[in-house]
Amino acid sequence: MTRPSISRSFGVLSVGQILSRLLAFAVIVHLSRVLGPEGFGVIVFATSVLGYAALVVEMGFDTLGPLEVARGDIPVPALARAVVTLRLLLLAGGFGVVALFAWLAPVTTVTRIAILVYGVSLVANVFDLGWVFLGGQRVGPVAVAEIANQALQATGAFLLVREPEDLLRMPWVFVASRAITVAGLALAFRQRHGALGIGFDRPILRRLLPASVPLSGATTLGTLLTSFDMILMGLWRGTSAAGVYGAAYRVAWVPSMLASAYFTTLRPALARSSPAGFAAVAPVLRRSLRIAGATGIGIAAGGFVLADPLVGMLYGPQFAGAATPLRLLLVSVALLLVSRHYRALLQAFQRPGLDFRIMLAAGAVNVSLNLLLVPRLGLLGAATTSVTCEALILAATFLAARRVVGDATDVRALAGSLACAAIMAVAVHFATALPLLARMAFGAAVYSALVLAFRVVSIEDLREALRT
Repeated sequence: MTRPSISRSFGVLSVGQILSRLLAFAVIVHLSRVLGPEGFGVIVFATSVLGYAALVVEMGFDTLGPLEVARGDIPVPALARAVVTLRLLLLAGGFGVVALFAWLAPVTTVTRIAILVYGVSLVANVFDLGWVFLGGQRVGPVAVAEIANQALQATGAFLLVREPEDLLRMPWVFVASRAITVAGLALAFRQRHGALGIGFDRPILRRLLPASVPLSGATTLGTLLTSFDMILMGLWRGTSAAGVYGAAYRVAWVPSMLASAYFTTLRPALARSSPAGFAAVAPVLRRSLRIAGATGIGIAAGGFVLADPLVGMLYGPQFAGAATPLRLLLVSVALLLVSRHYRALLQAFQRPGLDFRIMLAAGAVNVSLNLLLVPRLGLLGAATTSVTCEALILAATFLAARRVVGDATDVRALAGSLACAAIMAVAVHFATALPLLARMAFGAAVYSALVLAFRVVSIEDLREALRT
C-alpha cells in the first residue's frame, strides 16, 4: 500500500489545524475580553513557562520521532516504548523547571498557581504519541485529537470562565483536555500497533540520543525565539503588557501553527527521498518555496494594512497597543515560512548539528536583543527582536543548506511575490468602504489573481503539489 502524499497528509492535518486553531482563537478572544489584559496576561505568561518545561520532557522526539518512523529502520512499538520510557524519566526534570520558576519568579500568587497547574499537563506530554502517526503520514488521528483538544478547551472556557475571578479554572480545563485527547491517541496506537510497553532498549537509545540532543537543543532555541520575549515582558513590564503582546502574538500564531503542520508533514517526506540525493527533493522543495513564500508575503502585506481594525474587532480598545507589534510579527511569519524549508532540508540530510549551531547563534542574539530592547521599547522592542532573529535564521539556513546539498531558491518568484503584495496592499488600503472581513477577502482575491497572472506560482505548481 502506498503512503499518503505530502499534500494529502498536509491537507488532513491542516484541516485539523484550521478547525482546532479557530476554536483556540475563539477561546483567546473570549479570555481576553473576559479577563482583560491583566488576567489574559497571566494565562499567556504561564503557558509560555510551560513551553520550556515541556521541552525537558519531549527531548526533541517530536521532531526526531516522525523522521525515525518514516525511515522505518526501527519497529514502531519498540521505538514508541523507548521514547515513552525516556520521557517518564525526564518528567521529574520538567516538573522541577515549573516549580523552580514559580518559586523564584517575582510574580503574583495567582500567576504562581497558574504556572503550577499548567505544569500538571506535562504528564500528558510523556504519553502523547501523535509523532508516531505523523511519521507514518497517518495524520487522521492527530487531526481528530487536535480538534477534540481545542473543542474541550473551548467548551470549558465558555462555560466555566465567565468573569475575571474564574481565571484559575482555565489551567484545569487545559489539563483535562490534554489528558483526554492523549488517551485517545494512545487507544488509536493500541489498535494499530498493540499495547504500549515500558522499558529500555539500549541499542535503540544509543542510536536515538545522539540525534535527539541537538534536535532538542534546536527546539529549545526555537522556543526561546518565540517566547522568551513573552516571559521577559511579563517579568519586566508586568502581566498586563504580556497580555497585550500575547494578543498580537496569538494572531500571528494562527498562520505559524499552519506552517508547523505543513513542515511536520514535509520533513518525513524529505527524509524518505534524501537517500537518492538532492536532485530527488529539489523539485518538491522549489515548488514548496514558491507557494509558501508567496503565502507568507501576502499575509505580512495584508496584516500591515489591516492590523489596527483587526485588533479592534477581535479584542476591543483596551488591546489597541497590539496593532504595531502584530505588523512586525506577521513579517516574522513570512520569514519563517521560507527559512523552515532550509531547516527541514538540513534535518532530512542528517545535519542536525549544523541546524543546532544556527539556532544557538539566533538564540543568543534573541536573548541579547530582548534584554536590550524590551526594557526600553516594550512591545515594539520584542517584536523588532523577533523580525531580526527570523531574518538571521533565514540567511544562515539558506547558506548552510546551499553548502550542504544545493540551492533551491527561486529569486524571480520572491521578487514577484513582493511586487504583487505591494499592489494588493495599496488596493486594500483604499478599500475603506468595505467592512473588515470583506476587505480581507478582497485583498486575498486580488493577491491570488496577481500571483497566478504573473506566474509567481503557476497552475502547474498547484497541480503538481496536489499529486506530489
